[in-house]
Amino acid sequence: MSNLYRSRDIADRLGISLDTFYRRRERLERDDGMPRPLCSGGRHAYEKTGMDAWLTRFHPYRPPPAANDVCAPLVPMTDEEHRGRLLRAYGSAS
Repeated sequence: MSNLYRSRDIADRLGISLDTFYRRRERLERDDGMPRPLCSGGRHAYEKTGMDAWLTRFHPYRPPPAANDVCAPLVPMTDEEHRGRLLRAYGSAS
């Protein structure tokens, strides 16, 4: 088992064609923090552990994590209702 990923392996993991991967590679490196290849010329090779970590944490096509909100968001209210709530919580303004 090799310790390197080739461009074809990464394109398969992302679910895109190799041509699309080559077109998007610079944007993925710049905007999404994808690790750069180990060699700058010839066939690109990527360190397997770093690429696995990026695919696990920072994959651009991964759905956003679920929010951990335990209560519903506050409902919008009018200014008068907001002032009344502040008055009940903190007392009179004078």
